[in-house]
Order: sequence, then C-alpha cells, then structure tokens
Amino acid sequence: MSNNLNIFGHERPVLKFWVMMAIIVGASLLGRYIVCLIEKDSLNWSHYTFFLLLCALIAVSYFVGRLIAYKTKLFPKAQNRDNVLKWTFAILSIVLIVAAIVLV
Repeated sequence: MSNNLNIFGHERPVLKFWVMMAIIVGASLLGRYIVCLIEKDSLNWSHYTFFLLLCALIAVSYFVGRLIAYKTKLFPKAQNRDNVLKWTFAILSIVLIVAAIVLV
C-alpha cells in the first residue's frame, strides 16, 4: 500500500478505516432492507439517516483523535501514541454521540 493514503503521517493507512466504515454502512442498509422486505414494511429513512450521522461523527472523532495523538504536543510525556489515539477517539466518540442524541 502506498504512503499517499496515510493521513497525519502514521504508518497505518486510513484507507482501512474508510473501508470499514463503508462495510458497516452498506451492511446496515442491506440488513435493514432485507428486514423491511421480510416484514413487508417501508424503509424508515429517518432512522437510517441518523445512523449515517452517527457514522460520520465517529469518523470525525477518529480523525481528530489521530490529529491530537500524532501531530500535536498536547501529551508530551506520552510514550505510546496509540494509547493516546484510543483514549481520544473513545472520549470524542462518546461526547459527539451523546450530543447528537440530545440535540436530535
């Protein structure tokens, strides 16, 4: 895999993240479509749009977490930047999802 797909200069490509998100979104749409066909019900697009909003918020928190972990000097004594990414991603995801649920 080329280094052109790496964002923020870390050795793991972000392309894997985009593929994972596409698989999750596609699988959820296909699964919901199959359930609606079996139940002979119409697809509720408002619920699916909210799910897409949550996926977008998770993507934003991932990229902000990568930015904080690998490109800023917020945690100068942190030896393992992967742990900083994990914690930042988890906290940002929870905060953004709770905010989306409260505001929508």
